[in-house]
Amino acid sequence: MKAMKTIFVFAAWIAIFVSPFNRAAGAEPKLLAEFTTASGGEPILLPVTMGGKTYSFLLDTGANRTTFDKKLEPLLGPAKEIFQAKMADGQVNRMSVYFAPNASVGPLSLQQAGAVFCVDLSNLREATGLPIDGVLGNTFLRRYAVQIDFDAGKVRFYEAGKPEASWGLAVPMEILPNGVPVIVVDLAGDVQNVMLVDSGYSDTGMIPAELFDHLRKEKKVPVAVSKHLGTDGTQTQTLAARVDELRLGKNRYAGLTFDRSEGEVSLLGLGFLSRHTVTFDFLNDKLYLKKGKRYDLPDEIDMSGLHLLQKPNGVVVHSIDAGSPAEKAGLKPRDILRQIDNQNVREMTLSNLRQRLRAGDGKTVDIIFQRGDKGFKTTLTLKKQI
Repeated sequence: MKAMKTIFVFAAWIAIFVSPFNRAAGAEPKLLAEFTTASGGEPILLPVTMGGKTYSFLLDTGANRTTFDKKLEPLLGPAKEIFQAKMADGQVNRMSVYFAPNASVGPLSLQQAGAVFCVDLSNLREATGLPIDGVLGNTFLRRYAVQIDFDAGKVRFYEAGKPEASWGLAVPMEILPNGVPVIVVDLAGDVQNVMLVDSGYSDTGMIPAELFDHLRKEKKVPVAVSKHLGTDGTQTQTLAARVDELRLGKNRYAGLTFDRSEGEVSLLGLGFLSRHTVTFDFLNDKLYLKKGKRYDLPDEIDMSGLHLLQKPNGVVVHSIDAGSPAEKAGLKPRDILRQIDNQNVREMTLSNLRQRLRAGDGKTVDIIFQRGDKGFKTTLTLKKQI
């Protein structure tokens, strides 16, 4: 499901500050902290403790700065700076800059992460359905080697040193001036592309518009076109492509699906990363990829035509694809989903629900939904797009 994704690649306009690192050259990496998180491709939430309370922060390698939600602003002290910023999803937000507060991620201090942002993250909570109170960005993460074991549902922080052979394939990684990590991949046989490695993006990735359109014109990728009818009656369009070959070192990937970026954004997200145990060795400029259980799983996009948000009153249909199974089944924007195949929607994460709606061409899905004060039941038949 591709609707309402939010990418938080934060500002290059504030100077990056990272305190001196404790680096033991040639030493084996020392495990500093380990956390249990959701397994598979679910968004990664870590506990941040501040003022005696614990909050959930998204681990986001696509974000430069650590960011706090507006509701935590009273805990941050006086602001250093306040300005308006246009986010990657096009929305303009009021952003405040603060000194890093006395907070910690387990035993790891956030106070040496430099300046932090404060912004309204309600859109991110609606898009993910998760209680996200903030975002852990790279001015914090870059002090460590950060390992995400998607199969075990573990995140490990190591003191940087000599990498372990068990970490897997080593890929050169560069940190851009705006503080985010990028790698070079080979796409569709003969196209090299620099891609941001973004653990905060839910799907496999995005290809910039110019490259996407070139691959489409040369007929190197099959493309799915979706037209969404929103709650305000307007229609928008998104495109996704299936890339038959992606090469990264000696690793080969087939049939990955990428969204078309409206601009120059090019990235690999959770849908790609979660095929591995991935280690961001920031200080040694390496990304390590060890093949996991999901390495060869087929990549699919939404097959229902439903685009959903988590609202206080439940999971709400934000938009419907024209001509999709959802439209044919009679669903409309603003409908509230109550049950999917006899399972209460409130017992599911949005990620799990979206997986259910891309589960297989021809599969039927029974849905109970609410429209106004009335309840309805319908059945839609999933349809593969590409």
